[in-house]
Amino acid sequence: MRPATSTRISSKNWALPSQKPKTVPDLLSILRKSADYLGGKGIDSPRVEAELLVAHALDLDRIALYLQFDKPLTDESLGPIREVLKRRVRGEPVQYITGKAGFYEIELAVGSGVLIPRPETERLVDRALALYEGGPVLDLCTGSGAVILSLWHARQEDGPFVAVDLSPEALVWAEKNRASLEADVELLEGDLFAPVAGRTFTLITTNPPYVTADEYSRLPTHIREWEPALALESGPDGMNLLTRIAAEGKAYLEPDGWLLSEIGSGQGSIAKSAFEAQGWRDVSVEQDYTGRDRVLLAKHGA
Repeated sequence: MRPATSTRISSKNWALPSQKPKTVPDLLSILRKSADYLGGKGIDSPRVEAELLVAHALDLDRIALYLQFDKPLTDESLGPIREVLKRRVRGEPVQYITGKAGFYEIELAVGSGVLIPRPETERLVDRALALYEGGPVLDLCTGSGAVILSLWHARQEDGPFVAVDLSPEALVWAEKNRASLEADVELLEGDLFAPVAGRTFTLITTNPPYVTADEYSRLPTHIREWEPALALESGPDGMNLLTRIAAEGKAYLEPDGWLLSEIGSGQGSIAKSAFEAQGWRDVSVEQDYTGRDRVLLAKHGA
């Protein structure tokens, strides 16, 4: 009988099972998953919002984001992304989360207590710049300062530039934006023309609240629950402030000066009639870039 022999196992041929390496996601895959998540929650433009939110969470601008699609993301990086996505699906506007909104040729700081500037309002700025020939400018219901700061940015050599708002919360944001741009703009708190009593201007602009009470009750939740009602709703026909501006405005406008106001898309006829009834001349309504009534223009009747 042959003696028993032991079989030697070479360490080269055998090893303990190893754990499968953890896959580290790259930036592009996280962007896709974020967009899918937002889209599944009913968010409009989920890809765009995903890019804005992920860029904000990673402290990148969007150009840098595009250049780093293959960058691996650690758990430490994923935490802030998850948090901003949760805030968005709870309804918080993306501009409040990122703290900024682009408008015309400037970037504005925005947040709780101030209306987010809309692209439609850029039409108001366009028309104001086309008519402005120099001299004092007044912006009523200034909010974040979007209109007055855009006018100042385009025509810094003119002015002076003055802005008024009733809301101290909104003026906090307007002051941040004024300081950021180092703009020579005077900000005043008060009700319409009260803070500028005795002064006159060659141009008055305003984006007042003009949403009707019924329209306000039907606005999307993310607007009603986050943006200030004071900047949106203006009575049964949306004309509470516009009617006052029509009645009081000529006393603060120099002869041949212009007043321009943003209006609701269904208010062209009623707003035009309100100003004509107060003796304004050359009253007209112009459309925004989507073809909706958006800007009322009126000239001093003297």
